[in-house]
Amino acid sequence: MVGIVLSAPYIKKILNSYYLWFGLGLSLLIYLIVCRFGLGWSEYINSSNHSDIQTSRAFLLDMCPFLALSICFCAVVDPSRKLIKILAPFAIFGGWITIITIAAGDNEVPELTFKYIFVGTSLNPMYFMMHFINVEIGTLAIVANPRFNKNDLIDCHLFAIFYFLYLFIFHFGLGVEQNITGVSSYDWQYGEYSGVGIALGLSVNQWIITAVLGYAGAYVAIVLIIYLSSLLLKITRYHFCNQPRKRFVTQIKHGYYDLSAKKDKLTSPHFLIKWWMFLTSEIKKI
Repeated sequence: MVGIVLSAPYIKKILNSYYLWFGLGLSLLIYLIVCRFGLGWSEYINSSNHSDIQTSRAFLLDMCPFLALSICFCAVVDPSRKLIKILAPFAIFGGWITIITIAAGDNEVPELTFKYIFVGTSLNPMYFMMHFINVEIGTLAIVANPRFNKNDLIDCHLFAIFYFLYLFIFHFGLGVEQNITGVSSYDWQYGEYSGVGIALGLSVNQWIITAVLGYAGAYVAIVLIIYLSSLLLKITRYHFCNQPRKRFVTQIKHGYYDLSAKKDKLTSPHFLIKWWMFLTSEIKKI
């Protein structure tokens, strides 16, 4: 993720190619279906007594699997990449929070082996790679188009509202209790989000407080990701000079900096000091 952000001036033009997104989205979509979702759908179809876990996997009631499949599908069918940008903040947050806690959260995996990273376990197929895809594709989408306007912010909220309405149908209508993105008390007491209560020092009986704090923290983190993406746009403006030898120029609030000039390299003290001055001034405005 850090490498993508730092190389943004050099890959932005490539990221504007629909063929890149189509090829990347289609290949990852096939990968996800073969190694994860196809297994879940097959298991659900062939079972006469559906468990909550089977239902969750088949109907994408856990937000991270839903996002992984959705962003890859949108990369194929949406040349404008507007839909991916709306999903990107959710995907980055969900992917990162899971990757950070993945070792403690999966007792089947004593270490990150090659098989675990790319295939997963029988209990959690592609658990690591699915969240890694969320982070990387989400980051690429924001680097390609970091501008969020008011309509984009409204669309982000509408996505969350409609997705949770979809979850409510399964929870209140069909009685699904597990792996349903925290809609049920079970998820916060004993399920995938039980670690939040442990980290906050709350008992299982205080799951309502845990849920409120968990959702509030997730909301703040997602808003922060959106703000930082807009800050990325503010910090750097990318364009080519109309010179015989095309060069990238970065515009910062304090002036123009030619990346081909020795003193203005991204790693030079001259550039980094100016960049840090602008960054700190913007953060103070939060």
